[in-house]
Amino acid sequence: MQFTTIITILIAALLLFGCTAQKAEEKTKVTAKNETAGAENPAKNATAANEPKNSSSEMTAENKTTADAINPASNATAANISASGIPVAYFYSAICPFCKNATIYVEMLEKKYPISVQKYEIYYNLTNFNLFKQYVAEYRLKPDEFAVPTVFINTSYYGGPNIYTGLENKIQNLTKETKK
Repeated sequence: MQFTTIITILIAALLLFGCTAQKAEEKTKVTAKNETAGAENPAKNATAANEPKNSSSEMTAENKTTADAINPASNATAANISASGIPVAYFYSAICPFCKNATIYVEMLEKKYPISVQKYEIYYNLTNFNLFKQYVAEYRLKPDEFAVPTVFINTSYYGGPNIYTGLENKIQNLTKETKK
């Protein structure tokens, strides 16, 4: 009886840790592929309008363009919203079941309103994860709010169920402001 219990525990541990190690190895391979594949990595090919303001004190020409294009600290006005619409950064994970529904909702809002959504998958893409960390720092999110799905728009952010309760109202208000 004891022998069977020990064998069962060992097999369970092997399966658990074996799968975890395999998952980590797969993630490393995917991240490496994304970083070397150029066109397959949306964050490497992102335009300045897709990225948040650089938090360092050194401001290059590229960073200045980034800061001007989507500066979380500034209000969206008709003067700084491009023809492509109100900039929205949407961070999600490919393995998050809640993100799947939020993605559908955000895509519906993109069709309904003049917004320009940039989507960033953060589980398999380290560059996008680092970008998410920059947004989290810029918006001063609390540690318990550091999760996906999260949407950043203008000076606001919405995570989890708040995406459904507040995002559309924010977009409507920004749209009204830009029409004035």
